[in-house]
Amino acid sequence: MFLSRKLSDKLVFHGKSSDNSSKNSLHRHIDPAILPQEYGGQLESIEKLNQTFVQWTRENHAKMTQLDGFGVDLKQVSELFKKVQKDN
Repeated sequence: MFLSRKLSDKLVFHGKSSDNSSKNSLHRHIDPAILPQEYGGQLESIEKLNQTFVQWTRENHAKMTQLDGFGVDLKQVSELFKKVQKDN
């Protein structure tokens, strides 16, 4: 098998259809509040979201480069976060 059973059980494919069955299927798995208009969501279009993201990255490039230079190991941060959640 190309994918393990555990992984294949987590994958859901949504096809294209002329009716709303594909969007309804998608919305059962992903909240429309976080989907773009093209997928029946409440966000702006993919093109507008992309433009906003590109603009944001240009405006914040210096900050992002500085943060990248700190060399934070996200794996350690993730493990610490899990430990704090477990303790609380």
